[in-house]
Amino acid sequence: GRKYATVELVAEQSLRPLPDGADPDDPSSWGVPGSDYHYTRLPQPNANGWNTTPVAVQFFGGDFDSLTLAPANGDAAVSLADRQTWTRADDTDGYGVQISAANSETGDVSSKRDDTIKIDTSAPRLSLDPALGALTADDRPSDPSKATSGVWRLHRTGADGSVGSGRAAPREFPLADGAGAATQTVAGIANGWYVAEDAAGNLSAPLKVSSTEPPSVERPSGSLAGPGDP
Repeated sequence: GRKYATVELVAEQSLRPLPDGADPDDPSSWGVPGSDYHYTRLPQPNANGWNTTPVAVQFFGGDFDSLTLAPANGDAAVSLADRQTWTRADDTDGYGVQISAANSETGDVSSKRDDTIKIDTSAPRLSLDPALGALTADDRPSDPSKATSGVWRLHRTGADGSVGSGRAAPREFPLADGAGAATQTVAGIANGWYVAEDAAGNLSAPLKVSSTEPPSVERPSGSLAGPGDP
């Protein structure tokens, strides 16, 4: 004899994060939670993929009633109910998480999304070698548990250390996969105030360079050597 059974496969439903263009400080711009978007990941990473503060993922029930975060490193998965939040606060140079959701009543399951969280909370430091006129930016943290995003930019600033907004364009150093070298040295530095920035966006304290000598100028015999000379 024969016995037949029917199984109806459930198509996965779209899992939508907070839209890229939404203003995190203006909830009215986000749309309807639970349908227009299902979770938020705040704050958003910078252009290099880094954060300088803890990262929180909050779930909004609606289309689904649970959200699961499965770490790629084998840590225990975390399940969130409506309005619950999962937070990663520790520094990391790459904590992968796979995010999915499900509706226990309808049996709907979501598509999966992968996210990599990178957090660097340590600012770089600047030091000067007056004899060589060389400035070194060092992003190696004193605490080995902290992440190193690497040196990204060297800004010439004022004494207040502010960057951008009319300042001269910074000197940029190459990045690989959003991270820079742990240290960078620039020789022949001119006098002025400087600030180093790492790939995560942390800024060093401003450092004043005032001990370098300007290059000497060779003048032909009989030329004016300076103001007041015959």
